[in-house]
Amino acid sequence: AVTQNGEYAITDQIEVRESVPFDVERLIATRIYPADKYPVNIVITANQDFSGVIQETIPAEFEITPPLHSTSYELIDEADSKKYITWQVNLTAGETINIGYYFKAPEISPQFYLLGTLKFYEIKDVVDNALDIEDIENNEDLYVEYETESSESTESSEYDNQQSFLIRNVYAEESTESGLSVDELEELMNFVPELEELMNFVPQSQIVEEEENVLSGTVIQEEFLVFEETRKWQLAIDVVAKMILLWDNASSIPTDWTCLSCGSGDFYNRFVRGSDAYGTSQGGNTSHTHSDPGTLTLVDSSGDLGTAGSSNTNKPPKQDHTHQIASPSVASGLSADNLPAYRTLRVIRYDFGIPATLPAGVMKKGYKIFYTPITKMIHYKGAASGTTVASSGHTHNSTSGSSNSGSSEPPYVNVTLAQKDSAGAVTTNMIAMFDNTPPAGNWTLKSDSGSTFYQRFPRPTDTSLDTTSDTSAHTHSNFTINSSTLTGGTGDGIVGSGGTAFSSTSHQHGITFSLDSQDHTPVYWDAIFAKATSAPSPNLEQIHYHWRNDSDNEANATSATSGTEDTSLNITSGSNKRLRIGVANEGGAAAEDVTFRLEYGAKSTTCGAIGTWVDVGADGDDWDMYNTTNLTDGNDTTDISNTIGGVTNTNPTFKTPNTGVKDASSQVGVLDLTIEDFTEMEFSVTAAGSVGDYCFRLTNAGSTTNITTTTYALASITNANTAPNTPTSLVQAKTDDTVLSTGDWTDETSVKFTATADDTDASDTLYLCVEKDDTDTAFSGTEDLCGNGVAYSGTPVSVSVTITSITDATQYHWQARVKDAANEYSSMQVYGANSDTTPGADRDFGVDTTAPTGGTVYDGTEAGVDKDFSTASLSQLSANWGSFNAAASGLQYYEYSIGTTQGGVDTKGWTNATTDTSVTATGLTLMTSKIYYFNVRATDNADNVQSAVSSDGQVVAPSLAFSVTPPSITFTNLGPGNSYTATNNATLTTSTNAYNGYVIRAYTTDLLKSIDLTDNIINFNGGSYAAPDEWLSGDRGFGYYTSDTSVQGSNIFNPPTCLGGGSSPCYAPFSQTAPGDIIADNTGTITGTPITAEEFTVNFKVQVNPTQATSDYSTTVVYTVTAQY
Repeated sequence: AVTQNGEYAITDQIEVRESVPFDVERLIATRIYPADKYPVNIVITANQDFSGVIQETIPAEFEITPPLHSTSYELIDEADSKKYITWQVNLTAGETINIGYYFKAPEISPQFYLLGTLKFYEIKDVVDNALDIEDIENNEDLYVEYETESSESTESSEYDNQQSFLIRNVYAEESTESGLSVDELEELMNFVPELEELMNFVPQSQIVEEEENVLSGTVIQEEFLVFEETRKWQLAIDVVAKMILLWDNASSIPTDWTCLSCGSGDFYNRFVRGSDAYGTSQGGNTSHTHSDPGTLTLVDSSGDLGTAGSSNTNKPPKQDHTHQIASPSVASGLSADNLPAYRTLRVIRYDFGIPATLPAGVMKKGYKIFYTPITKMIHYKGAASGTTVASSGHTHNSTSGSSNSGSSEPPYVNVTLAQKDSAGAVTTNMIAMFDNTPPAGNWTLKSDSGSTFYQRFPRPTDTSLDTTSDTSAHTHSNFTINSSTLTGGTGDGIVGSGGTAFSSTSHQHGITFSLDSQDHTPVYWDAIFAKATSAPSPNLEQIHYHWRNDSDNEANATSATSGTEDTSLNITSGSNKRLRIGVANEGGAAAEDVTFRLEYGAKSTTCGAIGTWVDVGADGDDWDMYNTTNLTDGNDTTDISNTIGGVTNTNPTFKTPNTGVKDASSQVGVLDLTIEDFTEMEFSVTAAGSVGDYCFRLTNAGSTTNITTTTYALASITNANTAPNTPTSLVQAKTDDTVLSTGDWTDETSVKFTATADDTDASDTLYLCVEKDDTDTAFSGTEDLCGNGVAYSGTPVSVSVTITSITDATQYHWQARVKDAANEYSSMQVYGANSDTTPGADRDFGVDTTAPTGGTVYDGTEAGVDKDFSTASLSQLSANWGSFNAAASGLQYYEYSIGTTQGGVDTKGWTNATTDTSVTATGLTLMTSKIYYFNVRATDNADNVQSAVSSDGQVVAPSLAFSVTPPSITFTNLGPGNSYTATNNATLTTSTNAYNGYVIRAYTTDLLKSIDLTDNIINFNGGSYAAPDEWLSGDRGFGYYTSDTSVQGSNIFNPPTCLGGGSSPCYAPFSQTAPGDIIADNTGTITGTPITAEEFTVNFKVQVNPTQATSDYSTTVVYTVTAQY
């Protein structure tokens, strides 16, 4: 194609394959006008499982925005003068998705672009490895393209097993660089075991791609092309020509028009000149100046001199002389403006191409006088419309003369300029200006090279139309300039022939000459002129359709063809469906007062061959309108998604209001569509006639003028239908399929209803429809919602519907029925055997999504009284609670836990307490000096679980018991018979729950003293508490040891060898300072089970010398037990 923007050629081809992994359908305008954003919708059906990236390639200069009704892209990259749009998808075999985008092409016209191809990439983790060429045995036929480790240059050389290289490509001697044959690869793999693994994930021609990955052996993600469209998609940008006309209103501009001569507009203070391109040339000047002839010298050498007297005989004789003509007197008259006769008007341009209706008052050039013509050239300005200059000629003046008149008219073509006194359409033979090449079908160029307007200015007149003039320059003749006056000098004082002296010899001479040629082209702006050969017409194109179920209102009904437009429908006789049809104005003018009507015809071969078309609104035929409760006749359609029954947008603007919803009649109200509009109409119809195939089309109240049916809507009526049977096995469940028994509560606002459905028809599509009402509301017999259709072929099928947004804190009863593809219904079946009498029907299920609230927890067993300490038990704690609220569905049970923090479960995990409001938890492992918290939560009958409510904590009460048995001991009869030695013992018994156990200290209040206190028995002198000692024969005094084998972690009393020497038992003297020495203890960690009646024995011994005074001796041993909590 050869255009003003260059020469273009497109080569295309198509490839046929037996099968492909993906079916790709593109829905896109292939020719676009006007400049706006246009949708691209790509429907992909996967014939295999696929997870990866889909990539679209488009020109970089396109502006991209997200789609309205398909899956939007995730990323746009730009490189190499291209934009790359990507989608991340996961598809299973048989799955269909819609992806898309909007594009806006540059406003260059005409122009051609290519979109695509669409590519599918899998993303895999691969391990890059380096192959060492030394692992390959010498093979003269094997060639390797390699890169040396020390150089980044790539060479090609026959194999040399003395060097090591990084392999780039491997190919056989007779192979091309595209890769190895299968046999060659197998042979190569015999030499390189690593190659077989590597070839699993690297293309055959590219064994190693990136050196850094090869050297490090890293795992990287790589994209692998698995499928690509076999062709690119052509896109043509049609002429975007906007009409330009003249306007004489100085105060306003018509709606949708732009002033081009206002302010800094293209035509401000300019004339218009015809050309083959808009604005590519702007030129001319406001004035012109002829060249200054300089100083003129007049030499008069013949003729009479001076002024003649009354008779020629009285003339003086001739005397040679000269005069000077001063240059300023000439130059001051050499300039003049270039303005021809003109009238000032405004220039306005239609914003949307070529208008269907011209506004009243607009002016146009034509070959017919409509009204009083304007016979002046047009000068364009933003205001002061109507200003005029009368003359198209000019003269040049000097101080002593002037030139003849010269033309100021530039090259022109005679036209008639007329004004439209009322709004109306473009008329044949009118001439308009354009900012681009107008559509060839309706307009003939008048300003291309060789045409009458080419590089000429329009000159309004009422005669000699189409006459042209090409004079752009002029000159002037008869420009007379007088010389200076001669008053003396050469020739002065001459006497006449009669001897009479002249009284004066002062005189002048005049000189006449022509000025040089100068261009008088005024300031101009080029525009394209064209003549209307016929009025532009709209083209209302019926492009897409979509069958919908009569399942809801216009915005929410479902698709009857699984979300796929332009798909024929099989419908049983007597069934109702809704047909949605999209119409776009693809023509060159707006469509006005269109009344779309739905018609059908019986199809025998093709839809185009149908001879008789019938108004669907005519009763008693094969197809009739169906008055449905889901639609309101005459409402506006909205731009809905394809997935629920919409159609692809084929123009930028969705026309609304459109009164396009029809169920009472087949005819839409009067509608206008501009050349950028599209709209959708939806008709509710019933299949009332014979079995067969049918086509549907739109007409303008029966006329097909300016209407093109690109895609007929198709449907087939099948055998008569019978209603389904009443559903059985009704089940209610949560969304995770947990069955709700009769009367159960759910914590979700969505409930799934399931039933078993069958039909007497051999095959059909069945839907479960459910009505639910609160238990105080009687059934109406109309469902709230129907589920998705399930194919039925003679065997009962499971059908379901999930109703969402159910009101919280409400009890419900429900019933269900089955609908088929023809919208025939079974009888209603009430769920369950409980009462449905309202008000106060039995509950089938209830909805409660709110967890119980409130509650107070008290430590201890006394109801409503909080205790700070429990019992001394290390294995049980008690608590009680109240004021919990589970009013909606009722309390199901309480749970409690015990922890060392509020809400904690470290002491006891959550435990069901049924509906009791108190508990004593046993089997615990407790300790003293630690706070324990009871945590309680309520669960209602909908399984809503409350957040835990905690007590303020309780502590295990401390306990300690200690006894000494016997309370006193006596040493008697010390004498020769017992070597003055005696022993005795006492038992110390301790009980406590202290976490760190206890210690027992002992001291004596004094030495063993005689009764009269004059004598005493010394403390044991053989050892000390720090170093107890065996009681040897020479040791004397009062001492002890205990049975505790670990006092503060040391066995000081009963070791094999005493710290002070000798063998155990090891004795120590009593301390006489309070609180004394530790003689026994238990320092273990005490939890769960307290220390109970733990016993230690204190063994006493006394031995004295025979000289010890005879008396009763006594002292007091004080024991102190300390619990360590």
